[in-house]
Amino acid sequence: TAVTRMLRLDEELSAFYFICREKGGSWVKLTEGLGRLLRSPNVFEDLVKTICTTNIQWGGTTRMVSNFVDVLGDPYPGDPNHRSFPTPESAAQISLEDFTESIRLGYRGPYVHQVAQHVVTGLLDLDSWQNPTTPTVELKKALLSVKGVGNYAAATMLMLLGRYDEIAVDTVFRDFVAEKYFNGKRPPDTEAKAVYDEWGKWKYLAYWFDIWQKYDETL
Repeated sequence: TAVTRMLRLDEELSAFYFICREKGGSWVKLTEGLGRLLRSPNVFEDLVKTICTTNIQWGGTTRMVSNFVDVLGDPYPGDPNHRSFPTPESAAQISLEDFTESIRLGYRGPYVHQVAQHVVTGLLDLDSWQNPTTPTVELKKALLSVKGVGNYAAATMLMLLGRYDEIAVDTVFRDFVAEKYFNGKRPPDTEAKAVYDEWGKWKYLAYWFDIWQKYDETL
């Protein structure tokens, strides 16, 4: 169901919890059932939102996603002020020109519009990305084949698809690792990512919890 996907209730994290117990300290807190990162009800929504996080600050991302929903989302029957996230069909049915002018996603507009069109025509099967038997390397290649998806977006999507092998390197990651592990000096990205190598296929979860502790003193 959509709720199961959003809360990742079907993800098996016992191997991750085992490493957390071995690490000890605040990491043990995760073994109480934490570590499940919220995601969207479907892959299309995750992909559109991810594309809207590229090369922009968070305020710009929320503005673009809000525009997308306000223009193309179906109104909630109980309150027309609230709308659902648009479907690929609703985004693909209007021309690229109208889409660009009304949604205002900047250079991302043509990418999102093309994703919607390719989903509708069957050129892009987003549900196939959720197949757990597909090797992560192949899945990353499929992600990178989508226009608008670079290394950062691909790593983010891998995380949203339950693959934590890679870390999405952005300004937040670089600043956090520099502050905590390199005395405030930014190391090369390869050195920054190496901080989490010991976590193996759980790198992204380890990083997320690491930075989470910085903002949540209750952990």
